[in-house]
Parts: sequence; structure tokens; C-alpha cells
Amino acid sequence: MWALLCGLGGDGALYEAILADVHRQPAIRALYILGNVIGPNARSNDLVQRLQAPHAPGPQPQVCLGWWEQQCLILHGLSQETEPHDLIEHYGVGTAKLLWDEITRETIAWIYQLPLAFNEYDCLLLHGSTVAVGERLDPKADPFFLLDRITRAGANRLFCGRSGQAFRYDITAGTVTSRTITLNDTQETQGDSPSERAIIGVGSGSTYALYDPLTDALTFRTVPNPAKI
Repeated sequence: MWALLCGLGGDGALYEAILADVHRQPAIRALYILGNVIGPNARSNDLVQRLQAPHAPGPQPQVCLGWWEQQCLILHGLSQETEPHDLIEHYGVGTAKLLWDEITRETIAWIYQLPLAFNEYDCLLLHGSTVAVGERLDPKADPFFLLDRITRAGANRLFCGRSGQAFRYDITAGTVTSRTITLNDTQETQGDSPSERAIIGVGSGSTYALYDPLTDALTFRTVPNPAKI
């Protein structure tokens, strides 16, 4: 069983609450955090330190690059993008300054080595999509758009967290049939049906996903947010 979460935003107390709930589940073999571990706040540095020194027992957290992490790299000139246009457009110059001021160099160094994705079994786990870290995949998107994105992923299961939603979107492909017509008769050749595919949003914040790659079983769980209790 895998536990998959996203969007902690530097909230160490929330991470501990999720971790406690994960430890109560049977046979958790892997813990994935699909980005947005940090936010524009100093507490993000403490959470990153916590992730680098996981407490036994249990699986060590595996983290991939998220949107907020990418914005840090852009601000510090460590990305192909040179200007934080997306950050400023959505959150303003003040938030960009906070991200610059509050996130330490040690945290930036940790972010710089994060992978873009994890490839496990026939599953791809990442924050946005293979096209862009900041791209949102959700059930309201055009089906052909979603089919394109999972095809690009080269996987049957695409797990993402950018939208913040918890969902499963199944893509069932039809059978491709080729038909050859001659003067005497009609011959029909039927090809194999492509594997069924799914895009799965793992939730964000206090909502996370449990997935069994052996049975394809998926459940979502929500823990009480300590900040709201």
C-alpha cells in the first residue's frame, strides 16, 4: 500500500497528523509527497528538516518537485524560467518577496535535488503533468486533453496533486479494429484493446490517498487539521 499526499505548505503539525493516520493503516510500504511541501513561510524550513530526518519506524518520505518549490528555484536563478511571472500573477509581489526572504539556502539546496516524478510499476507520480509542474489535471478537463497527458506519461496510472482535488478519472479505450475488404469477401482483423488508464488526484492538505498497486484499490482519507481544531 502507498500513501500519497500533497500541499503541506510548510505545516509540520499537519504532516504529523497525516503521518499518525498513515501509521494506523496496514502494510504501508511507501510514502510519497507530490510537491508543495513548502509555502511562503519560515516554518517550511523546519518541515524540510523533519523530512530529511524521518523517525523510525515506517517508510521514509519520498518527495518530488511541486509548484512552490519550482517558484523558489526560479527566484534564485536555478530554473530554465528566468522570471516568476506565474507566482506574481497569482499571489503578488509581496508573496514573492516572502518566498525569497523566508526560505533558507539549505532548503533551496534540498529543493534543487528533488526529482520531477517517480515511476513505479505502471504508475507515474508527480505534481502537475509531464508537460509542466504547474499544469492542473482535474475531472472537468477535456477528455482528449487528459488522454493526451496520460499518453505522454507512458503509464497506466498517473497520480498528481496540482489541482488539490481528490479524484479518480478512468479512461477506457475502445478496441481498434482494422477491416480489409476484397472482391470475394470481407476479412476483419481485431486488435488488442489498450490497457485501461486512470488519472488520480491525491488530494491536498489534510486529504490524502491510499493506493494498492497490486489490486488497484484506491481510498481517500481526511485527517483533522490541527490548525483548525
